[in-house]
Amino acid sequence: LVVRPIPIIADSYVDKEFGTGVLKVTPAHDFNDYELGKKHNLPLINILEPNGKLNANAGLYDGLSITEARERVIEDLIKCNALVKTEAIVQQIGICQRCESIVEPVVSDQWFMKMKPLAEKAIEAARKGESLSLTEVDQCNDTFKIIPETWYSTYYHWMENIRDWCISRQLWWGHRVPAWYCKACKSVTVSAEEPKNCKHCHSHEIYQDEDVLDTWFSAGLWPFATLGWPEKTAAYQKFYPGSILETGFDILFFWVARMLMLGLHFNDGKIPFRRVYLHAMVRDEKGKKMSKTKGNVIDPLAVIEKYGADAFRFTLLSMSGQGRDIKLNTDRVEGYKAFCNKLWNASRYVMMRLGFVESDLTTAQEAYKHSLKDAEKWIKENRSNLHAINKWILSRFETTADSINKAFEEFRMGEASLLLYDFIWKDFCDWYIEFSKELLKDANIFHETQHCLVYLLHKTLRLAHPFIPFITEEIYKHIPETNKSESTFLILQPWPCTSIMEKQTEAEDTVELWKDVIEHLRTFRGENGISPKARPEVYFDVNIARQNIFHAGLPFIVSIAQLGHLLPKSDDLTDQTDISEICCNSARLYVSLRGLVDVEGEVSRLEKEKHKIQNDINFLQTKLNRQEFLARAPKDLVKLEQERLGTFNNNLESINKAIERLLKIKS
Repeated sequence: LVVRPIPIIADSYVDKEFGTGVLKVTPAHDFNDYELGKKHNLPLINILEPNGKLNANAGLYDGLSITEARERVIEDLIKCNALVKTEAIVQQIGICQRCESIVEPVVSDQWFMKMKPLAEKAIEAARKGESLSLTEVDQCNDTFKIIPETWYSTYYHWMENIRDWCISRQLWWGHRVPAWYCKACKSVTVSAEEPKNCKHCHSHEIYQDEDVLDTWFSAGLWPFATLGWPEKTAAYQKFYPGSILETGFDILFFWVARMLMLGLHFNDGKIPFRRVYLHAMVRDEKGKKMSKTKGNVIDPLAVIEKYGADAFRFTLLSMSGQGRDIKLNTDRVEGYKAFCNKLWNASRYVMMRLGFVESDLTTAQEAYKHSLKDAEKWIKENRSNLHAINKWILSRFETTADSINKAFEEFRMGEASLLLYDFIWKDFCDWYIEFSKELLKDANIFHETQHCLVYLLHKTLRLAHPFIPFITEEIYKHIPETNKSESTFLILQPWPCTSIMEKQTEAEDTVELWKDVIEHLRTFRGENGISPKARPEVYFDVNIARQNIFHAGLPFIVSIAQLGHLLPKSDDLTDQTDISEICCNSARLYVSLRGLVDVEGEVSRLEKEKHKIQNDINFLQTKLNRQEFLARAPKDLVKLEQERLGTFNNNLESINKAIERLLKIKS
């Protein structure tokens, strides 16, 4: 078509089973063809102008657009009887992210940086840091640690196969390439300062390159460009190397590796940062990358408007397991909104009990009049004589704070957030607040418990502040000034110290025994449909070695489990047909259901629930027995369905046991 000889080459790169097995090669207009061209010494023939029109190298098609030329080529092939057929083929085509036009590659003059010598130093620095602990890395200036460590292999793959870096870009904005071209001798002058003339022929007819430096090149300069380099300024000496770089794993090579290479080269062999923490990427609930085109984008501002910034922040933290993407589902955000509300209500309860908020729960004479320092001092001096429950909750707090500190040190943010969640929701709200209602009824431990409440309120807010800063700051603002330190902002308070309490193993064992009994009783009430208003009589049989501990907890068990009485078992109790036995870890409990439940109604309800669960089990079992489903379904979905089946089977077993108990009463 253009009267030009075409060399024929053979190469295993071409798939001979595709089409005719013959492929055109255009080294000047395709990245893969460019590599083939270098391999076979093919000429680089550019047929495109910057405006997208074809040039003189295109022969008869000179001046046409690409679309017009394609149509003319088809017409000309038909005229010379050379067209066999046309066929639609699906292929990958580069699209401009700004204007969504097709990108046509062309060969052009660009500026490159030789990378292999720089990469070798950065690889050496990584190898050294990989074998060191975080503490050891912190003492070095020539190595760094990647967290999570699973990303080392990706880093090495990129760096060991590195190519020269094209650092020039045809963009409007950016750092201008410091190169000047001479119109007289056609030479290039590169200079840090703007030259007055050509350094080769001294002509004044010079002009600067219109290209700008690659964005990542400019970004890679910031660790030292901002600190007065090359001068050893006070800022440079204080902040270089830095401690931690936190960023997304998707720019480990584009930005992190470039900063490392440039830093090692320009800054006396010093790395710019000692730790590189790569956070997870937020995706939709199915693990897909969010895209406006797909319609699966979750607008963070809309989520914050609906659920609050703290709930959204805590959701992201709790799901940020190292090396894992975050599959964001707004249902999770709603759950953590409830968590924030739980902390708010718990804090209000504490302030009521301390007399900070008007309430009939605490008289004016009982209002707490001491400071946090007073509470800390009192607890430290009297820790060996505290009630077991107060020892337990303080020990649980200290253990949680210590574990969170360790998780922070190792960048396990997801684990840290779940540790906090479990302490606040379970230990503090679900258990200690309920226990405290009984503790505050005892005049002998009333003030002791108030000291503990003050200590826990302040310290828990501090521990939670990095995770949910807005609600904790708001709660802190409502605590009376006399009970705060000099600063009025929670963010300025010292981080919780974990040195007041030693681990209270005996107290924890004691309270865990009471909790176990209460949980078994609550489960029993739920399984048998016992009304919350009912106060059943319960009998117990406990191991002699645990009798004292069990008896000490009777007031708490009776109150929290909402019992009428909790009495020792008599010898003839187990002979009664309506008695149900509850097996706890340290005791056996006996409950008569007669008069507590509508036996026939409850059996009928449970049979209906059993029928529904059995249908669910049958459906899932059939689904999981299909080989086609197991072969085609994503592994996560198969695992989820297997977990659901296990849950249904457990529920069915519990229902069968409950029906069996009720039928004994009926008979």
